[in-house]
Amino acid sequence: MADTDFEDETVVVEETVADAFEPRKLGNPSVSWEGARVGTSFKFTLLEISPGKAHLTTPVLKFGTREVDRFKNGNPKTQIEVLVQTDLKDYSLVSVDYQDKAAEEGRPDDGVRRLFLKHPNMQDFVKVVQAAGDRAPKIGATGTVKLAKRKPNPGLKPSNILEFTYDSPSDEVPFDLGD
Repeated sequence: MADTDFEDETVVVEETVADAFEPRKLGNPSVSWEGARVGTSFKFTLLEISPGKAHLTTPVLKFGTREVDRFKNGNPKTQIEVLVQTDLKDYSLVSVDYQDKAAEEGRPDDGVRRLFLKHPNMQDFVKVVQAAGDRAPKIGATGTVKLAKRKPNPGLKPSNILEFTYDSPSDEVPFDLGD
């Protein structure tokens, strides 16, 4: 086989659960709906999908552990992580701990957030993306995320049910008129 002929080769990207959830330094904060009122929303531009990950979805871990959370049938629960530029500039919709650390560092809010979408929000997001004519989310897409309601979970915190809008990015290349 020639050096440039890769037809029969398989490339395997290995990533462990631990790699997928490696703790990060104070980087981009995750969206936190804790304390937010139903109806709270923000606009976004999609920057990355599952940043630094080998796969579109990553496993959900049991709260406070590094153990994969599973459905009753044994299948692992999964999520999509998206990195978005939001219209938020005051550390709203982030954890109080993150706000405190950012204040200690004197770090201004650039509006970039990590958004973790789990079932059923992950499926709802994919439906909205596909309704816009895209097979998968595209970098540069714009839209909104809204906290639509909170669904009771006996013995647990209520689930945040989100609503999405999604506009596919334009494939047109802007014409440069020069100076």
